Amino acid sequence: MLELPNCDIWLGEIDTVNSRIVHIRNVTDRPGYDNQPVFIDDGKHMLFTSDRTGTTDIYSYAVGTGTTTRVTATDESEFSPQPMTDGRSFSVVRVDNPTASGDAYTASQHIWRYGDDGKAVRPVTTTSRVGYHAWIGPGHLALFLIPEDSTQPFELVVENLAMRQRQSMAKHIGRSIHRAPDGSLTWVDKADSTEWWVTIRSIREAQPTRLVTTPTGHEDVAWAPDGTLFMAADQGFVRWTPRGERQSFPLADGPSGRITRLALSPDGKTIAFVVTAE
Repeated sequence: MLELPNCDIWLGEIDTVNSRIVHIRNVTDRPGYDNQPVFIDDGKHMLFTSDRTGTTDIYSYAVGTGTTTRVTATDESEFSPQPMTDGRSFSVVRVDNPTASGDAYTASQHIWRYGDDGKAVRPVTTTSRVGYHAWIGPGHLALFLIPEDSTQPFELVVENLAMRQRQSMAKHIGRSIHRAPDGSLTWVDKADSTEWWVTIRSIREAQPTRLVTTPTGHEDVAWAPDGTLFMAADQGFVRWTPRGERQSFPLADGPSGRITRLALSPDGKTIAFVVTAE
């Protein structure tokens, strides 16, 4: 069984005039694991992963009212919710054997589709050992794969679901994989332990392009709709623009702890982030 950290999800508003994050609030505020936020429904709701029963389920937070609702209630564990393009369902990394340990646990990790009623619909792909995923388009799914041999690096692949074809994109990757506003796939290249790069590549391109280094020791990023990138940092965030500008966005007030797992609302005005107790 996976041991999960004690962490909470916070929301804040992005003040671009004064370059800071304001109106910060803890929206989970309880002991235990609350993680992996993602906005849905035009930013009105946020899905996230929570462990409240001994296995993880997906919960929904209503941004306007502050109401939290349990979405899934299963014997399996669900992680990493991602909205699907039909607007009525979401995908997760489902752990079919959550009480197992080691390789038996990892081997039971697959991508499943769930309806907005929280019911499992079907597996999206037969590929196993999936740590994280991101939709690049309706039929293209990016997968973070965990190797059977623990001495080998993590691998990023894109599956064409209709053709049942897999394209290797990179190795030595971090967990933060995303679809960029232009439809390309982005990830953090961690091949050099001293310098991690946010990297971008279209599935039609032969080679990736390095964009910017992350703040030292941080690997979590999120895209705004205007093509700017927010990266987790020690005291808040760093904002990068396609013109190459880097700007600090500190927290006006808020938590102490390590910032991870970022998500931006579709309008780019609200940021969700996870703080892990230290």
